Amino acid sequence: MRSATMMTAAVVGILWACQAPAQDAAKGTDWAQFLGPNRDGTSPEKGLLREWPDGGPKLLWKVPVAAGYGTPTVSKGSVFLLGRGDRWGKADKGRSVVCLDAVTGKPVWEFKYETQKEDKEAAKKMEPAWGWCPRATVTATDDAVYSIDEIGEIYRLDRETGKPVWSRDLDTDYKPAHSDWKGWCASPVVVDGKVILPISSLMTPPPKHERKIAALDAKTGKTLWEFGDQLEYKGTLSAGGGLFVTPQLTDFAGEACVLWPGIDRLYAVRVADGKKVWECPGKGRETWQITPQVWGAEIMMARLVSVDRTKPPFETKALWEPARTQAATTYAVPVRWGDYAYVFYYMNDRCVGERGALHAARLSCIEIKTGREVWTKESLDHGASAMVADGLIFARWKDGVHLLEATPDGFKETGKVEFTNVKNVGNSGWVMPVLSHGRLYVRTEDTLYCYQAAKEGPEAPAPAGNDAAPR
Repeated sequence: MRSATMMTAAVVGILWACQAPAQDAAKGTDWAQFLGPNRDGTSPEKGLLREWPDGGPKLLWKVPVAAGYGTPTVSKGSVFLLGRGDRWGKADKGRSVVCLDAVTGKPVWEFKYETQKEDKEAAKKMEPAWGWCPRATVTATDDAVYSIDEIGEIYRLDRETGKPVWSRDLDTDYKPAHSDWKGWCASPVVVDGKVILPISSLMTPPPKHERKIAALDAKTGKTLWEFGDQLEYKGTLSAGGGLFVTPQLTDFAGEACVLWPGIDRLYAVRVADGKKVWECPGKGRETWQITPQVWGAEIMMARLVSVDRTKPPFETKALWEPARTQAATTYAVPVRWGDYAYVFYYMNDRCVGERGALHAARLSCIEIKTGREVWTKESLDHGASAMVADGLIFARWKDGVHLLEATPDGFKETGKVEFTNVKNVGNSGWVMPVLSHGRLYVRTEDTLYCYQAAKEGPEAPAPAGNDAAPR
C-alpha cells in the first residue's frame, strides 16, 4: 500500500467552491452506492411522471464526463463518477474521479491520477476490449468516496476535497488472471468499517482454479480478512466474473453477511471475520453472472432459491429454474415490483458483433412465485440495464432510455429518450439509470444527462444525506 504522500497522483484542484444547494423539505433519496439505497436497483421515490412527452422529460443539464461504465453516485447533494481520461475526453491522461453538484451539474472537484504500477507498458496491455475504462461504481459515505478502476487500483478520497487518503494496487497485490475484456468491475461494498471486494479469479498453476473475496479496513486500506475456494479445472468451467460481481449484503441469524459467488456455488460470508456461514451449489453460469438479489427469504440469480436465514443450518431449496435453458442473466440485475421480476436475459443462441461475443438480450416479466414468463420483449441490444420506482421501469438498451410500466399486463412503453450522437451507445446501455431526489441521471460514454423525473419538479437533496448512505 502506498501512502498519499508517495503517490504520483494529485488532486487537480477545486474547480468550484463546494456549496450546498438551497434546501426545502427533501422527500427524495440518495443513491450512494451500486444498485441504490437498498442495493436492489429500486428507489422508494414517488410522484414520478407516468408518461414522457416526445423527446423525453425535461433536460435539466448535461455535462461532459470521462468514459466509464459505473453508474452515477448521488449523495448529500453531490454526484460522483469514475472514468478514464478526464472530462474533456483526453483518454491518455490516466483516470479520474469527479464530484459534481447534483442540482446544477457544475464541477466541485476532480481527482486525476496515473497508474501506480511500475511497469507502465504492462499496465496498458491490461486494456479490456469494448473500451479501456473503469467499470465500477463509486461508493460514498459521510466522509469519503471509494473507487476502484479496471486495472485494480483502489482509492479512498476525502469527499469534500477529493484529496487521497489511501490507495492500493490490488492487481499487483493479488495477481489475478485476466480475461480479454472484464478487468476489475465489482463496486466497493462499504459496511461496518470495511470495504469488501472480490480480489481474485486465478489459476496458478493449472489445473487449480481459485477465487477470493477480501475485506479492507475502510480507514487504512489494510487487508482484514480473505475468503476463497479452489476447484480442479477440467476444461469446461469458465473463469467467469470473479472480479466483476459486486457482493450483496444480507444477514444470517442476525449477523451481517455478504453473498458472493465462488467458483461453482454461492456463499454467505460473515462481514465481521470472513467466515463462511452458508453455501448453495450453483448451476452453470448463474453463480457468477450478477449480484444476487435478496427478496425476503428468497435469493434470485438465474433461478430462485428459498433460504431460512433465521437459524442454522439455513435450510435451502430451489423454487424454480429459468424458463429457457439457453437463457442466462448477465450484468443487469433483476428488479422487482410487487409479485413480478423484470429480468434481462442474454439470448445465447444469437450472437452479434464482429467477435461473435455480443448477444442479443430479452426483457422478461417473471412471476416470482412460479418462475413463469408472463411476457417478453425480444431482440434488444446486448447492453441493457434497468431500475424500478413507483411502478415504473427505467430501462436502458441500444439507443436510449425507455420508460415502462411495471405491470404483468404486457410490455407498455410510455416514454423514450434517444441518444443519436453517441458512438458506442450499445455499450453505455450497461450503465443503469439512477433516480435521486426527483432527478434521473443517465450516463453515456462521454456525457452525464440529468432529467426531471418527478411531476412537480425535483426535490433538493438534504445536506445531511439520509439513511441511503452505506454504514
